[in-house]
Amino acid sequence: MAVFNNKSTRFTLRVQTGTTALGDPKYSSVGWGNISDAATADEMDTLALALEGLFSGAVGEVQRSAVDQVL
Repeated sequence: MAVFNNKSTRFTLRVQTGTTALGDPKYSSVGWGNISDAATADEMDTLALALEGLFSGAVGEVQRSAVDQVL
């Protein structure tokens, strides 16, 4: 039977960096690799809240992405 094997997991914050001429928000991404694939959504949210104060804009989105190999 085939199984997934985690190769890498990434944590990304989408931070508002300004607005467009129409007033829509503009975002930039800041990311970190080598995140534990066992990290929970609550842990990711806590980390995002702790890091948000380091940015001049608000965090608009928190993402976790994983690359898995099928064995």
